[in-house]
Amino acid sequence: MPVLGLLGATLVALRRWPAAGFLGAWVFLILAPTSALPATLQIIVEHRMYLPLAAVITWVVSGTYLLAGRKAIPAFLVAAAVAGWLTARRNEVYRSDIALWSDTAAKMPGSARAHNNLGYLLNAAGRTSEAIAQYETALRLDPAYIDAHDNLGSALRDIPGRLADAIAQFQAALRLKSDYPEVHWNLGNAWLKMPGRLNDAVAEYQQALRLNPDFAEAHVSLGNAWSNLPGRLNDAIAEYEKALRLKPDYAEAHYSIGNVWLGTPGRVNDAVAQYQEALRLKPDLAEAHNNLGNAWATMPGRLNDAIAQYQEALRLKPDYA
Repeated sequence: MPVLGLLGATLVALRRWPAAGFLGAWVFLILAPTSALPATLQIIVEHRMYLPLAAVITWVVSGTYLLAGRKAIPAFLVAAAVAGWLTARRNEVYRSDIALWSDTAAKMPGSARAHNNLGYLLNAAGRTSEAIAQYETALRLDPAYIDAHDNLGSALRDIPGRLADAIAQFQAALRLKSDYPEVHWNLGNAWLKMPGRLNDAVAEYQQALRLNPDFAEAHVSLGNAWSNLPGRLNDAIAEYEKALRLKPDYAEAHYSIGNVWLGTPGRVNDAVAQYQEALRLKPDLAEAHNNLGNAWATMPGRLNDAIAQYQEALRLKPDYA
């Protein structure tokens, strides 16, 4: 209703006071294209108002100057200084994604989305305990928030002793949305870490791929599962090759093929080639450096090369036991 009132006032002003009406029309015309687009998610984008508000600022400054003349100039300077200081303060919020979502969560503590997104960024930064707290807050606000269940499960999965809790979160997400391939994949990764549940992992990866046959990461994970089952190495390699057809630059797929060849008599040179390709694509893949070292260590005269690879793996990942 307030917006309709302003629009009506603008139309009246265009007829009676064209200059003022023009400034009002400026605001509505600039906002019209983005306001007319349908959206399923309403977001606040403050820079969307910068250009429309130029009209309001023009009206305020011009009107104040008409009323006060040159006496208004000191007030304008003070206002500009205050606005500049506030802008600098606001820019601090934009210094990083974490700072921006922290500010959003602080100002909108009832927003599950803000807490979930902040948790995702904190987890990516290695601040797992803080991330878990944010996910739990999101789920208290919205127990049916599927992505928060999935993200909480992913954070818990890598914490010793919390694997069962992670699985419970993935299962909760799938009760809410059973056709979510990424959650099936994450649940499969959790089963893969639990002794005796390899077949459950395979079933989840297969379900993920039924829902999304182009899910390259799930192909690699299914290949990893097959490689741990007797007589399924060819199936594992087929999955890795599918992943590489979908993502030719997928370093982890080359690394996984290398692991198969490293365990196959007479294929160590093929393993070396796969690890080298993985490292060409992703030089900071510590696991590939380590296993390339393992491959070199089996070859006469390559022990120094092996040591160099182990050292590089440790440089990248100092806690790599």
